[in-house]
Amino acid sequence: MKADSGKILFGFSGGGRGLGHPVAFTQDSRVLAAQPIFLTFRLDLYDAATGKALGALRTPTGHVTAAAFTPSGKNIATASSDGVIRLWDVDSRREVGHVRFEKRRTTELRFSPNGKTMLAVRGDRVDLVPVADLIAKGAAPRRTKATPAAVSSGK
Repeated sequence: MKADSGKILFGFSGGGRGLGHPVAFTQDSRVLAAQPIFLTFRLDLYDAATGKALGALRTPTGHVTAAAFTPSGKNIATASSDGVIRLWDVDSRREVGHVRFEKRRTTELRFSPNGKTMLAVRGDRVDLVPVADLIAKGAAPRRTKATPAAVSSGK
C-alpha cells in the first residue's frame, strides 16, 4: 500500500488454495519473496515496487517453511520441511550452500546485522549457523536451547 495515498501497489493470490507462510523483504525493500501456494517446493521473487515476477527458487525436496534475506540482499536462505536450510544467490537463483538438520521444521530464519550468522528457530531450539559454514555445505550448526533470556541477551 502506498503510504501517501493508501493505494495498493500490487497483490497476488494463491490461486484459491491460499498463500504459503514464508514471506520476506530485502532490507532496501526492493525484492519480495513469497510462497505462491501453500505447501509448495518453491519461493517466488518479485520486484516489490511493481509486482513483476523476478523468478523462483525451487527446492528439490520439502516445501518451504521459512525465508530470510541477508542484510546485503544478495542472498536468501530458505528452510524446507525436509530439514534442509539452503542459501541462494538472488540474482542467479542458484543454491550456494546448505546445512541439513534432523527432520524438524524450521519456522523462522534471521540473519545477524553483519550477515555473518544465521539464526534458525526450530520448535524449542535456536540454532546459530555461521554463514561461511553454510556456504561450505554441511558444517554442524551450534545449538542453543531457545529461551527468552538466551535469545534477548544474545547468549
